[in-house]
Amino acid sequence: MAGLDGGTYSIHVHHGLDGVDPADGNVDVEVTFDDGSRYAATFFTLENLRSLFEKNKRTGEFVGGLYLWASDMVIVRELTEESIAETIADLIKKLYFDIAFQKLEELD
Repeated sequence: MAGLDGGTYSIHVHHGLDGVDPADGNVDVEVTFDDGSRYAATFFTLENLRSLFEKNKRTGEFVGGLYLWASDMVIVRELTEESIAETIADLIKKLYFDIAFQKLEELD
């Protein structure tokens, strides 16, 4: 896939999408560019945010479900390989990628 500078990148969904409800789930995504730079974000569905609010209301977390936050949050309609790839490509194209994703330290 084309990257920020016209290079390529790969997408890795930590723990994969198997067993993840595409309508109500969240996954950690890492993007590695051919120059070795790595970025990460967590993809959530809107339904998953609703589920998390309800869970937190029951458990008392986040002041009983008053709020929810996550750094590097990207919200998608569904968790599929296609939606993740298209979202990343669009963020890169529109120059929002490095705002939406957190840059990770270089691997040795």
